[in-house]
Amino acid sequence: MKCIKKSDSYLIKLEKGDRLAETLLNFLGENKIKFSKFDAIGAVTEAELAFYSLKDKQYHRKTFKGEFEVTGLIGNSSMHEGRPIIHAHATIADEKFHAFGGHVMEMVAAGTLEVFLKVLPFEVERKYDAETGLKLLDI
Repeated sequence: MKCIKKSDSYLIKLEKGDRLAETLLNFLGENKIKFSKFDAIGAVTEAELAFYSLKDKQYHRKTFKGEFEVTGLIGNSSMHEGRPIIHAHATIADEKFHAFGGHVMEMVAAGTLEVFLKVLPFEVERKYDAETGLKLLDI
């Protein structure tokens, strides 16, 4: 991973083999970033996406392996119990232009993933919500 910073914004370049969620969580912690929004484009060799069922109160996961373009990824980071947490959704496309999307659990960069992250002037915590089973923004 490499990055540059300008004011309250970062351009983060993940390199082949870098894991998106792992890398971002480490980056957020090291830079003491409490709340941010980010988006990304690039390619991955593996993506674990999920669909959250309110009925089951659990994520149903699916791992995609191969070559995929990340046609869009959007997310935010906040804090939960003193640690950064990310919430992101993405759409990936295969060589036949079939698209798959969902909640991002993890992605492994192929050639690169380019992440544009902006620090926001809020300190927002996530708190567990028993009704949904999710960690929701506490606003």
